[in-house]
Amino acid sequence: MIGQNSQMQGAGNQFADAQASVGMPWRILTFSFFIFMVSVLAAVGLSFGYEKYLDSKIANVDSRIKSLTASVEQRQQEYVSFYSQVANLKSILEKRSFTANIFTFLEKNTINQVYFSEADMDMKKGELKINGLATTLNDISQQIAVMENDKKNIKGIILNEVSFQDGKVNFSLSITFSESFFKKPLVS
Repeated sequence: MIGQNSQMQGAGNQFADAQASVGMPWRILTFSFFIFMVSVLAAVGLSFGYEKYLDSKIANVDSRIKSLTASVEQRQQEYVSFYSQVANLKSILEKRSFTANIFTFLEKNTINQVYFSEADMDMKKGELKINGLATTLNDISQQIAVMENDKKNIKGIILNEVSFQDGKVNFSLSITFSESFFKKPLVS
C-alpha cells in the first residue's frame, strides 16, 4: 500500500498541478482582453484623431494645388496674351508700309538749290506729288537726275508743271516708288 499510497500521492500532485493550470487560461483571457481593448482604443483613436489630422493635411495640399493651378492658368493667360500681342505686332509690321522712307529719300536725294514746299502721297499708287522751288531750270533737271539715279526705289519721275515767279522756278513732280520701297525702313 505504501507503493499505492505513494502513487496516489503522486496522482494528487498531478491534480494539484492541474488546478494551478486552470488559473492560467484566465490570465491569458485577461491579457487577450487587454490587448483587444488596446487595439480597439488604437483603432478608435486612429479613426477619430489621426484620420482628421490626415484629412486636414489633404485639404491643405488640395488648397495649395488649387492655388498653384490658378497661378499657372493666370501665367498661361498672360503668356497667351503676350504671344498674341507679339503675333499682332509682327503682322502689323509685315503689312505696314514705311511711309517715313519718303522723308529719308527726299533728305538724301535733294540738292541744295531746290526747296520743296508741298507734298501729297497716294499710297495705293505708290506715288508722291511734290511742289517745289528752284533757282533755275538746270537745278530742276539736276534734281530729277539725282532722283532717277536711285533705280532701286524709283519706278519713274514725271515733271508735271513748271512756272516762273519772282525770279524763282516753281515746279511740280510726280514720283512713283517701287513696291519694295515701302516694305522695310531705309537707312540714312
